[in-house]
Amino acid sequence: MSPTLGQRVRALRKEQGLSQADLAGDLVSPSYVSLIEAGRRSPEREVLEGLARKLGCSSLYLSSGVAPEEITEQRLQLQFAEIAYANGSMDEAHEQFTRLVGANSGEIRLGALWGLARTEEFLGNLHVALIHRDALLEAARALPVKPSGVSASYCSSASAPASSIANAARVPAVSLTQ
Repeated sequence: MSPTLGQRVRALRKEQGLSQADLAGDLVSPSYVSLIEAGRRSPEREVLEGLARKLGCSSLYLSSGVAPEEITEQRLQLQFAEIAYANGSMDEAHEQFTRLVGANSGEIRLGALWGLARTEEFLGNLHVALIHRDALLEAARALPVKPSGVSASYCSSASAPASSIANAARVPAVSLTQ
């Protein structure tokens, strides 16, 4: 399992030889830094960005554990998988989506799960497609906030055939934002 936000903050702070008070500065209290490191508080975006600046990393890295270059590469891989799917290269699409399911980024992981569900459906593996769809919903519900790339369009694609799982098992957009 990858380190938590608090574990990343603590590791970077110690690497740089900063105390909790040094890191807190006039941004937050040292006790708030302690609570973040312990995993008992999730900082607001402004605080996260301030901590990232002081720690010399991106707020994306602090929140997800994924470096911006890595997330960019994974987004490209997800786009290539989508292109393979759109071109009917289901084996290639399936392979690429499968590789991306293990991504640390919720955005990439959820996109890959949705791609797997659609690919399995196309291949006639409806039971497996529904398993992926259920995993997608479970993962989306477990996230504290909706990742930027996930939207209701993943669950009700306008290009999907009327008999597809996307239309047969419509998911209200609210389920992805809870």
